[in-house]
Amino acid sequence: MLESQSKMESEFKYSEEANEKAKQDIQDYCLAYFDESVILADGFELAFLGCGYSYAGSYAIYHMGNCVEILMQRDGMTYDEAEEFIEYNVIGAFVGDRMPVFLVPMKELYEYQS
Repeated sequence: MLESQSKMESEFKYSEEANEKAKQDIQDYCLAYFDESVILADGFELAFLGCGYSYAGSYAIYHMGNCVEILMQRDGMTYDEAEEFIEYNVIGAFVGDRMPVFLVPMKELYEYQS
C-alpha cells in the first residue's frame, strides 16, 4: 500500500510524553467541537489529524504513514509488519459505526511514485 513511503527518510519522531499530551488535547478537541461518539484509535495520538463529518456523523482522521511510523519506532516493527498490523488489527477490527479513517494523502503517493 504505502511501500514507497518506506524509501523516504521520516521526519516523524515518537515519544510517550508527546503521545500522552496529544491524547488529552485530542479528548478536549473532540468534546469541544464534536460529540462523544467519535471513536479514537488508542496509541496513535501523534498521527491524529482531526475530525471530519459525513451524513452519519463525525469521524476521527489519522495519517496512515504516521501510524506506520509509530509502530516502527515504538514497537520495533519493520515497515511491512507495521502496515500489516494496522490493516488487520486496527482497520480490520470493527469497533463501531464511526470507526476512524486512516488517510493516505494523494500528494504523498504522487510525490513518491515519481
